Amino acid sequence: MDASESALQSLPPELLSVVLTNLHIYSLARMAATCPSLWYDAPTPPLELRVTGLVEAELRRRAQTRGRDVGSSLPEGASSWVPYLLKCD
Repeated sequence: MDASESALQSLPPELLSVVLTNLHIYSLARMAATCPSLWYDAPTPPLELRVTGLVEAELRRRAQTRGRDVGSSLPEGASSWVPYLLKCD
């Protein structure tokens, strides 16, 4: 974990969520790539039984705002949620 990731994790989740909401999709993708502790990347357990990371939650919120239902199970061929949701956005 580098200093910037540590600084981000020290922010309250509500404030970090506001920051993520205001990021352009490319910046959000960079955030996901450089701060893996901010997202949960395992395809299991089922969505309703696991904690969703902040980046994944923001990507899901954006999809919902656009009227897209991303479902609770990864489509065939997708290896994890964050890259899949970034690609969909």
